Parts: sequence; structure tokens; C-alpha cells
Amino acid sequence: MQNKPTSDGSSQVEFYDLMVKKVFKDACINKMLVHDSHARELPRYIFEWLVSKYQSDGNLTPEAKQELYQLIDEHFPEPERIELYKYRILRQGEEIALLNPLRVRIDSLSNTFVPYMPFFAGESKHLLISDEIVDKNKGLLLNGLWGISTIAPGTSDYKPFKIKSFTPVQIEEVRIEDFIEARGFFSLPEWVDLLINTMGLNPREFPSIAEKVYLVARLIPYVENNFNLVEMGPKGTGKSFIHKNISTHVHVIGGGTVSRAQLFYQLARNERGLLLMNDVVVFDDFSNIRLEQANEVIGKLKNYMADGKVDVGKFNEAATTSVVIMGNVAINEQGEPRERFHFRNLPREMQESAFLDRIAAFIPGWRLHAIRGQDLSSNYGLIGDWFSEVLHQFRRRNHYMADIETKIHFNGRTRDETCAKATASGLIKLLFPNKNLADEDWRFVAKIAVDMRQRVLDQLAYIDAEFQDKHVSFDIIQ
Repeated sequence: MQNKPTSDGSSQVEFYDLMVKKVFKDACINKMLVHDSHARELPRYIFEWLVSKYQSDGNLTPEAKQELYQLIDEHFPEPERIELYKYRILRQGEEIALLNPLRVRIDSLSNTFVPYMPFFAGESKHLLISDEIVDKNKGLLLNGLWGISTIAPGTSDYKPFKIKSFTPVQIEEVRIEDFIEARGFFSLPEWVDLLINTMGLNPREFPSIAEKVYLVARLIPYVENNFNLVEMGPKGTGKSFIHKNISTHVHVIGGGTVSRAQLFYQLARNERGLLLMNDVVVFDDFSNIRLEQANEVIGKLKNYMADGKVDVGKFNEAATTSVVIMGNVAINEQGEPRERFHFRNLPREMQESAFLDRIAAFIPGWRLHAIRGQDLSSNYGLIGDWFSEVLHQFRRRNHYMADIETKIHFNGRTRDETCAKATASGLIKLLFPNKNLADEDWRFVAKIAVDMRQRVLDQLAYIDAEFQDKHVSFDIIQ
């Protein structure tokens, strides 16, 4: 990392942009380019990576933009054309390059690779992929990779299609140490602005500390294992926007029917469910989601949120996936919830203390204003794909908890203390990744952790008298 540049009379915003470009170099992007050019059919983090390859010094020329969209138009498949693509491959012997996510698993009985591409999902068992492609792209065996797969005619009746080549369109190598070291070049306000710009939002339009804290808190499940978060608020505050665009390791359930097999484990196919395949699973507005056999699903989800175990039939395995539950609440003219019990719109089976007590932290979404055009970032932030991998790597770093236990003493029930520690750990990874905290910083983090856990306890008090006198507090250890 290079030294912080000296001020040359530029405005604070210009200085910020110069600083981000100097410190992060190829890992940052002018977010305005993404707003002005976004291809809605692609995840934002993938589109940002593509834009970064076509932009020059924060600008995207008309010619470069045309080339970018030409690539997307040529290679991003249209679902209604699947049969035509199959015809061209099988009957005309063509090779077709498709821009899509690709994931690979190993069939242990045959010791062969089994590829899965969402667009080509119906033909997965008929699709061949070479060992060489997987050996060069081992990320395919983890959460999979976005890339351009060239599909050609196969060599047998059993495998009529084959993936001839694969070119990733994601950042392949990310050093979390670069992110940690970079923290030393920014003040806390500058660093918070960097995180908010990275989310695609304009920090200048969120002037209050509380709003900025709640925006950053949305990221805690991405850096902490088994972190259960709830956010309730009015529509339009960007809840879905953030979770759908911040990480390659998240699955957002925004509607439809959800079954036990989808979430946990499919016994008939021996396939892992969403809670074993992602860093974060988000339930986005339960009014649009139907749970198949709701009592069973929520019962198992309650157990999972308590101990991190997926237990279905003879299958029993630990998982680290965090759970985020989002819902809408009606707001009065003063901007406050109309009802004191904020979980009224959740499924009835969730409205019990045993389930809600598993939630580590509660974000009051009504403290965030609805997203307007001017709320979108117009400055530099980190490329979404790069930042996604930084968040993912933080989940394997547990030593932050040890630092917390030597500096903060939380007072409350064991579960309250555990939840507050997890929130504090996540905030430190995000705000102070280099662990350089003054005493006021420790108090700042501890207060947020306590407030977000206390909101859970306050809600529990409305449905269970046992929680009416439950409080969590903290002391800073000198």
C-alpha cells in the first residue's frame, strides 16, 4: 500500500475518490458507471466486474459501452431460446458460448464431475465437463463461478453435450490482507463511506450516524458464521437491493413455495439444501413466501438457528450459513411502526419466543429512509465481486472474538451475551478489520451490539412475560 496523498485543494469528495483509487487500484470502480449502464438481467457484482474491464480511469466511452453490451447480448442466454440452442448444437453441430453461473460436484460412485448451469439445468445429466477445466477453476467445486461456457456437441449418446471451454468472469484471487491493511489509510467516517459506496449507495444522503450504522449492520451475516439477523421496516428502504447485489455467496428467497428439502437436504437425490450451499440465506418478505409443511420447516429452522446443525433423516451435518429474515411493517405519519409488536407479518409459527430468541440482532428498518435516485452512489467503491470474496474470507477468521472477550464484558443471559459478541465481532471485521480500536471505538461497537440485541428482547416481551425484565448491557475492560 502507498502513503496517503497530501491535500491539493480538491473537495472532500474528490479527495475521497483519489484516495480509494490510490489504495485499492484495480479493486475499485466508479459506481456511477454501474448505475448509468446496469444490465438488469445480470447480478450487479458480475456486471461491475465486466464494467471494470471496459472502463478507463473511471470512464466508460460510448465505444466501450457498446462492446460491453454486445458481449452481454451475444452470450447471456434468453430462457425461451433453450430449445433453439439445443437444436443448433445437436442438429447443426454448432458451438455456443453462454454467460451463466457454473457449478460442479463430484459423483463419488463414478468419480466423475457433474456440472450444473441454471440455464441448462434440464440437461445437467447430459452435460460433460473435462477434468482439465475443473482443475484450472477449482472455484467451480465451491459455490461455483460465473463465466462464459462454450457448449459443443458431445461424444456419446449418454452425454450429447460437453463444456468445451470455460472463461471465468469473476475475480479469481482476492487477498483479504489488502483490505485489512487499507483500513489504516482511512479515518472511520471515510471507511464507513467506502462501505456504503460499495453497497451502491451515496453516504452523503445518509447523514445520521444511526442510518449509516444500520446500513453497515446489514453486512454482518456475511462476515459472521451462523448469524441470525432480522430487519423489519417499510418498503423501499433497499433491503432487497443490498442482499441481492452484495455477494456471490447469498441466496435470496423472494417468493414462491419453500420446502424442507430445498432448505436443508433432499433425501431422494442426496442433495444439500440452501443452508449447506451458501454463506447467507435471506427470507425476503414472508407475505410472498409459502412454506410447504410450515410447522416442520420452521421447527427445523429453529433448531438450525440454535445449533447450526442440518438434521434430516440419517443426514446430520454442521453448517455455517447465516439466516436473514426481512419483513414489512406499517408506518404512521411520524415514521414509527403502527404496532408495537413488529413481527406480526411473519408466519404464525415464527411468532413464538423460542424461535425469535434465536435472532442475534434486530435492525429497525424504519430508521432508514426510502431509496431515491439521489441515494445511489456517484463515487468510487469496491468492485462487488472483490468485496464479496473479502466478506467470505472473514467468516474463517474467528480470532476477533478473542479480542472482544478481553475488552468488552456483556451482561445478560448466556444467549444474550453470545449474540452481542457475534454482532460486535462482525462490526469490528467491517469497521476495524486491522483491530486498531481506541476505547471510544470499543464503546461504540459495544453499544450498537447491545442496542440491536435489546430490540429483540423488547419484542419478545410482547409475547412472553419471561422477557419483560430482560436486559443486556456492557462494561469496557480497562
